[in-house]
Amino acid sequence: MGKYRCKIADDSGQTIEKTEEAESKLKVIEKLKEQGYFVFGVTKINKNKFFTKDKEKIRKPKKNVFLSFNHELRVLIKAGLPIVSALDTITDQEADKSSFIKVIKKIRKNVKEGESLSASLAKYPNMFPKLYIAIILSGEKSGDIPSAIDRYIIHFNKAEQIKNKIISASIYPLFLGITSFSVLVFMLIYVVPAITSSFTETGKELPVLTALLLNISDNIKSYISYFILFSVAFLLYFIFYIKTYTGKLNVSKVLINLPFFGNFITIYITSLFSRTLSTLLSSGTSLIEAVKIASNNVNNLFVRTKLEEVIISLGQGVSFSDSINNIKIFPKLAQRMILSGENSGALETVLIEIADFFDNEADTKISIITSTIEPALMIVMGLLIGTVVLALYMPIFELAATI
Repeated sequence: MGKYRCKIADDSGQTIEKTEEAESKLKVIEKLKEQGYFVFGVTKINKNKFFTKDKEKIRKPKKNVFLSFNHELRVLIKAGLPIVSALDTITDQEADKSSFIKVIKKIRKNVKEGESLSASLAKYPNMFPKLYIAIILSGEKSGDIPSAIDRYIIHFNKAEQIKNKIISASIYPLFLGITSFSVLVFMLIYVVPAITSSFTETGKELPVLTALLLNISDNIKSYISYFILFSVAFLLYFIFYIKTYTGKLNVSKVLINLPFFGNFITIYITSLFSRTLSTLLSSGTSLIEAVKIASNNVNNLFVRTKLEEVIISLGQGVSFSDSINNIKIFPKLAQRMILSGENSGALETVLIEIADFFDNEADTKISIITSTIEPALMIVMGLLIGTVVLALYMPIFELAATI
């Protein structure tokens, strides 16, 4: 018997979290469904998770390793090899003893004993995403696993492209901001006192700006240890807070409501959710199950809780377009396009068009961010550092004037 943490919804649509004991995860799901609950997710509670010997469950393969595995598997199966032989070929080429290869060998053993590939993959949820497992399952049903893997690789590459663009657009402004702030602090702590000390010794009254700067410098030096201590304490508290459900939910809600940046996050989520949903629907996954899996791909917890409301509405017979409109998260254009796709019976195609459109929107937003934030940062930090330099030279100018 094991303990399982369950996230469920009752008939009224209220989300509940509870703990159940059962022989397996499947038994828990069956039990909850018999009680009339809608099951969002069931996770086994491992009391000794930090000391578990099954390290494969906590080590994800690197992206390039995972993609390489899928490329090889697709080619080998397309060439006519059975799944077991294809997995044998892949593992025989690998000389290392990585946890991923060990898991692939276990999957190969399960498939040889008669288990389906998707069922074997599902035993390692931390290594293989639900989206990937669902697509492989659809490939098994259609008898065309290589095409299913192709769909996943295309989806994965598209999602990674926009993610990498966001990261690359963030690096330079972040580096510039940290460097400029560090230079400013260094000047205030070391440069300002060193240069102004010779003027203060003369006993002459310093210019207002220089005196103000020297006062700021003295305060920073006096309270720097308290500032560091407070910053570390706040950072530790924030890290602890965002690990809690309430903390994640509140931070996610704040992010989604930020001016400009919140709109960018919404665009990114719309694109990712639409592309994932289209991939799943084209693989033959039911709409409710597809929305459930696609919502798990969304990192923003606030949006994910809203998508759970969509899942409940769909279970109650509400149309997908109405369910999406009710949560008021996605842009109006996306809502209208979903309604059009649902009415015309071309929802999968429309979802891809939504994803492509908002991918382009995200590119535009990234260009705007990089073209405005970088010069804005340079102007702000230039003004601050320029002010410091001016304050340092003002006593010299006054001294030159008296001479």
